[in-house]
Amino acid sequence: FGVLDFDGPAPTPHRFGRLVFSRVGVYPGSLGNYSGVQRNVPVITIELPNARAMPSDAEVHRIWQDMLTWIRRNVPQQTEARGATLQRTAERSGPMLLR
Repeated sequence: FGVLDFDGPAPTPHRFGRLVFSRVGVYPGSLGNYSGVQRNVPVITIELPNARAMPSDAEVHRIWQDMLTWIRRNVPQQTEARGATLQRTAERSGPMLLR
């Protein structure tokens, strides 16, 4: 694929790194459909071009930074304490969540 898919109540992200938004479709029973559509929790799905070849470390970093920027701008924090916990988790995990 090599695209970015999104389901949920927040504004659609246009690009994370080289990945551009392209609606993959609605699949009943999928996490995106359940969380994003039925529960109003934004779900971002990163569809890499090939499961056997990860993007370069630089591209993973760009995707990660673009995603964090989009989240900060578009997803309201429920509480400051929870937001701080999510931020610490993101900083510790970094781009490894994409691997």
